[in-house]
Amino acid sequence: MTGKRNKTGILNFKMLWLFTKYQILSKALISFIVLPVFSAISNYLIYSTGRTNISSGDFVPFLLSFQGVALLLIGLFVIAVIMGVDINAFIIISALTEENRANIRLIEIVFIGIKSIKYFFSPSGLLLGGFIAIVFPLMGLGISITPFRNFEIPNFITSVIFNTPLYLGMYSLFLIVLTIISLMHIFSLHYIIIEGRSIGKALLASRKLMKRHWKSFIKDYIWAAIKLALLYFAVFTLSFVLLFLCGEYIEAVAYKEFFEIFIILIMLEMITYFVFLTIPVLVSVVTKLFYKYNRRDGIEVKSCFDKDVIFAYTKKRRIKKRRSVLSFVIFAMLINAALSFLLSKNFNEVFIRPIDIQIIAHRGGGDLGAENTVQGVREAIEKNVDWVEIDVQRTKDDKYIINHDVNFKRVAGVSKKSKDLTLEEIKKFKVKNSFDISKPGQEVATLDEILNEAKGKIGVFVELKGETADTKMVDDVVKIIKEYNMIDETVLLSLDYRIIQYISEEYPEMKSGYLYYFTSGKPKNLKGDYLIMEEREATDKKIYEIHAAGKKAIVWTVNTPESINKFIYSDVDGVITDHVEDVKKAIKESKERNRYEIIVDFFNPLY
Repeated sequence: MTGKRNKTGILNFKMLWLFTKYQILSKALISFIVLPVFSAISNYLIYSTGRTNISSGDFVPFLLSFQGVALLLIGLFVIAVIMGVDINAFIIISALTEENRANIRLIEIVFIGIKSIKYFFSPSGLLLGGFIAIVFPLMGLGISITPFRNFEIPNFITSVIFNTPLYLGMYSLFLIVLTIISLMHIFSLHYIIIEGRSIGKALLASRKLMKRHWKSFIKDYIWAAIKLALLYFAVFTLSFVLLFLCGEYIEAVAYKEFFEIFIILIMLEMITYFVFLTIPVLVSVVTKLFYKYNRRDGIEVKSCFDKDVIFAYTKKRRIKKRRSVLSFVIFAMLINAALSFLLSKNFNEVFIRPIDIQIIAHRGGGDLGAENTVQGVREAIEKNVDWVEIDVQRTKDDKYIINHDVNFKRVAGVSKKSKDLTLEEIKKFKVKNSFDISKPGQEVATLDEILNEAKGKIGVFVELKGETADTKMVDDVVKIIKEYNMIDETVLLSLDYRIIQYISEEYPEMKSGYLYYFTSGKPKNLKGDYLIMEEREATDKKIYEIHAAGKKAIVWTVNTPESINKFIYSDVDGVITDHVEDVKKAIKESKERNRYEIIVDFFNPLY
């Protein structure tokens, strides 16, 4: 029998306390048990094929193998397990709170969540699990499942989408369709978990409920999100006011740095805590609306939790919970105080570190000139950039020109590939400046022209690009580089791992760089002197492993203000960017930061 329904707002102390404990427990289990086991199994399957790594440059053959299929199936199983002990638990906690029955031990919630896994071991269940685990994060709906919540479209792809009207239109249509599908079935998990319905019946019931209440849902959900945002804003504002007062009135205190670090730590922990609870709270909002709309239809939702043990909320347990919360807060404050004291005593050694990062201008100069042209390289040289990155393709008459795309449509308005044209034909094209269309077009550059302009002035990352990137291209490009005596001024790049392997084996005197946007395994096992990662791949752990292997860590393509600020304070050796001046400005401003900014920038990657 359900209890009296909860009439509190979107935040409830019992619910938040259960969410907090559950998040800590579940993330600890996932981090220290589930993911290590999954990683060990993955590595075993990869090693059994004779590989030490799989990456974006060579993953297709692996996926077509028995081991690759097995890894995909295991991955789906992991999604189902994590769903059972993660997002389902948020629904359970929210439902119990709504029924005023949140007096339950955490282990029971985990137990109920694990039992709910059974609903997803079917084709439709796996499809639903995959949809929630992968598609929702892509849509940015705020509901995702660890460890897949960082599964998003890489920035280098989104930049192409947003800068191409056709792709942007298609992508927008895709998101609209997914949003409609998601809204229609947003209550499916509630019917499955709370009432124990089959997946098919749950999907149908969700569509019917949303059809009757979709207008109210949009209004109610947006209003709840606004109230939550206002609460977050109030907390953040209070934190910053406290920090400001610290700077204004604590000048004469002997332990000024101690108090600054202590307050900033508390502020960041508060922000982290609220972010930590955002997904559970949003799930609770949807759950509350699930109960509300059913009541509006004259239906009293009866959860199927009665057959599970529900412990009475005795006075003794209430006192114990309060003591636990108080103990947790006191312990956190003591840890903060100890850490703040140690850091303040060694402020300069810990917080002040020089920024030593090389700037690589993307596609021959980034926004300094027309892409992949001599003009762009010349502008990069004038701006004292460390390197330029260029894209080499072979022509019909075996010459080497510089172009990024499969054809010249975007840069010159010609829908033909370099391999189908002679150098003489290509030289008639004019490359427009995409960053400033008012500037005159430039000639398509040859590899010889770029090297001649760069020699002795700037380093060149030479990416072997497209359909013509093969061993012949490697042989020819190496020969050209040697003719210019620029072995020490160039690095050969490729997205194709076989090309990097060939360079390493046949031309060990040449520096090589492997471009990739995901990898599994140890970086030390990858060939290449430079490992050039898409920015989402560039975690502190992976950067450390790359350096431990004696290799250089480079990140591409660092264009947004957020990415620039993140990586100039990281340990990467260089960034490939379209916005050279923005990176230089950020580096300059980093030297003018006050103590607060220095401390926040130091802790920012940890949160």
